[in-house]
Amino acid sequence: MKRRILLALPAAAAVLTLAGCVTGQPPLFERYGRFALVSTSASGEREAVNGRFSLRRTSAGLRLNLMTPLNGILASIEVTPSGAVLETSQNESPLRAATAEELMLRTTGVAVPVETLERWLTMKGDRASEYGWSVRVLKRRDDGMPGTIRASSTGVSLTLTMDED
Repeated sequence: MKRRILLALPAAAAVLTLAGCVTGQPPLFERYGRFALVSTSASGEREAVNGRFSLRRTSAGLRLNLMTPLNGILASIEVTPSGAVLETSQNESPLRAATAEELMLRTTGVAVPVETLERWLTMKGDRASEYGWSVRVLKRRDDGMPGTIRASSTGVSLTLTMDED
């Protein structure tokens, strides 16, 4: 049910995208690509959400934008030392929490370890296991970095496919 909130968010104004890009700070890490999140509830109901993502770390913090397949913003999560903030394209007040995982859990029902995504997207090995997630590199890019990864946790599968730079 909570995951439907993410599905129901309308396409965003370009202002959220610009807010993530015009910080004036060069990125320390940046990846773009596609995501697919599939979950199965305790009652066996299967739900899927897919779209595009951008993940950017600067010296000020981390920003994850989740977009529709046509790049309209679904949600934007910004993580700084003072906590995490989730903004949507709706005229709602931003949601705040101590961590991005807490925000993801509250809005989608899945505690995706947002701050760990950077490590998963640069891992040297083909498998990792942390925070209750099992991560596998399915495909590598020409530069040796992961091109497609699949992270699985109880009842949840998250696939991230990076765009070529």
